[in-house]
This record gives sequence, C-alpha cells and structure tokens, in this order.
Amino acid sequence: MKHKANEKLYAVKIIHKTHMKKEKKEYQVNVEREVLVMTNYPNIIKLYYTFRDSERLYFALEYAPNGDLHELIRIARTLSFPLAQYYAAEIVNVLEYLHSKGIVHQDLKPKNILLSEDWHLKLADFGTARFLYKESEDEDFVGTAEYVSPEVLMNKKSTAASDLWALGCIIYELFVGRTPFERETEYWTFEAITNGEYSFPEGVNGDAVALCKQLLVVEPTERLGSGNRSTSLDYKELKEHKFFEGIDFKKLAETNPPIDPELIEKVKAKKLKKEKRKKRPKAITNAIKQEIILKRCGWLFYKNRKLVLTATSSLNYYDPNTGEHRGDIPLEKGVSAVKVEGRKFNVISVNRVYYFKGTTEESADEWVKAINSAIPM
Repeated sequence: MKHKANEKLYAVKIIHKTHMKKEKKEYQVNVEREVLVMTNYPNIIKLYYTFRDSERLYFALEYAPNGDLHELIRIARTLSFPLAQYYAAEIVNVLEYLHSKGIVHQDLKPKNILLSEDWHLKLADFGTARFLYKESEDEDFVGTAEYVSPEVLMNKKSTAASDLWALGCIIYELFVGRTPFERETEYWTFEAITNGEYSFPEGVNGDAVALCKQLLVVEPTERLGSGNRSTSLDYKELKEHKFFEGIDFKKLAETNPPIDPELIEKVKAKKLKKEKRKKRPKAITNAIKQEIILKRCGWLFYKNRKLVLTATSSLNYYDPNTGEHRGDIPLEKGVSAVKVEGRKFNVISVNRVYYFKGTTEESADEWVKAINSAIPM
C-alpha cells in the first residue's frame, strides 16, 4: 500500500473479524499488536498504524521488499560463510533484545524473518509470542514442526531457550539448505527432535557445527545463551563463540550485509517473475490430475488449493477463488510423495516437506500414486 501524502510504501496485514472469532484468534491478534507497540529495534518489523472497519482490522507495517530468509535460502541453496555469520549475528541481537523484555517469539523460522530494502533482517509475525512475565490465555501448542523445541513437544512451557533451539535450526539451515530434523512424517520429525537426533553433511564449517551443537541441546537450561548474565551460558558467551569471530554486534545495523550481488539479482528476478504471475493467473495446461484439496500453510492452518499435476512433471497449486498461481513443486529425481494417515499425504522435496489433505482417504492414495509415477527415474 502506498501512502497518498508521502508516497511511502507499507505492508498491510488484513485480519477478517469473522475469521478471527471463528478460529478464536483474538488473543493472538492482541499479542501481536502489543509486542509491536512495545518494541523498537532495527531488526524488528515496525508497526506504524492500526485501524479498522466493520469487517476487518488493519496493521500498517514496515515494508520489506526483498522477501524472506526462507526464499533466500531456497534460491541460494546454502549461504556463504560471511553472509550466514552476519545473519546469524542479527538474529542473536534481536533475540537478546526480545528476551531482555521478557518476550519469547515461539515461532522463529526463516519464513518469519523478512529482508529489508538494504538486505537487513526484520523479524515479523508475533501472533504466537509469549510474555514470560504474565500468564498466557493461549496454551495451545505453537511453532512450526521443523523448528519447535523438545520441551514444547513434551507439553512444557516455552522459555527464551526455546527460541535459541530455533536459532540452532536456522544456522544449520543456512549452511546445509534444509532443517536438521526434517523427516518423512511429522511423527518422525518429532521423534528426532525429542531425541536430539541430527547430523551434518561433510564440508560444513567446523565453527558452525560447534555452535549448532551448543544450541541444539535437548535440555533447555544447557543451551548457549540460556543462562543468566555473567554465567558460562549467557548471551555474552554466545556472542563470543568462535563462529562469530570478527563480528561487531554493536555495529551490525550500521554495516551492510555481505550479500553477493549475483544472489541479489537472482532474488530480484524471482520477485519479478512472481509479480508477473500474480498479475496474470497461470494457465493450466497438460493437466494429468487436478482437484481442490487442502494444503497446510504454517503450523495451524490448512487452505483450499487447486492441486494440478501436469504432463511436464510439475505439481502446481492455485488459489481456487482467484486462479492465482501460488507455487509449484518440480517433480525431479529425489522427490517423493508419502501417505501419512487418513486423508493426509506429504510431498518431500530436496529442501522442504509439503503437507496436504485429500478430499477422502482414496483421494490421498490416488495423489501419492500419481505423483510418484510422474517423478523421473
């Protein structure tokens, strides 16, 4: 959205009141607003205005034009050491700030970390945040499967250390291109998390490996950064880890991220392609199979998507109301479709797991069979 007077661009988050009440999300909406109002930090998205009409609530937010960290990782596959080190340091800074204010994000992941115009990180999406100094009205499980901490899975309350676990997952992903606990099903993902079972491929920077091992610790009180000030596990010790050698945490906001110009061009090209796609709904051609089913978006919600399998070994999904193309999954070698239970089935790519629900159990079986048959041998 562009402001008519100053021509400044804003991102507008629109919340439908009926949907909010139906899903019982009033508390989350209020938490997000409260966190954004009480925080003021270079690496946290700014809230400029809130307003409402009879049907909707509106949050006018700082515009981050370069997408999110998840998309950057997908484009780059893995980040260079200087850029991974820099972004990890920015996340450490913002977590230290939030935790000093008694706020736990609870859903720290690359999709919730936006990229500003000058390529700095901007943490967003505080609807699942928790205030350590007061009781929460929402005790439901929150988080995203691949980043959620063991203590949350074991029905214990999250703490600042839960965000540090997610930090470890993100640092791993920056160097490897996937999350450490990603498995074929959520059950096995959760099993790996609660047992702390993960490994590094060969060639990953040794200091990054050492730092992840000090963050991905099943016992939350033993994670680096989780201790009180002046202990061996406080934020000072985290910042002084060998991985961050050469980083001046106090001057990060004043320095430019060491991002490769070639990577910037790739991101811009991807953004341009996406904008063109939004303006003109993608035509559905050579469809082998298509059906309106449910696709999981985030941890809690499924949305209707028209899933289309084409003769060109591509799996596309569309908004069934507007026809807008929302994404695609190239069915290349190494990709697989797996039946989970009931109507649920997953499509596992190199860097991500996609979660779907068929209209019936038979529908899920048919999709798994059709997708696997379309994958080149």
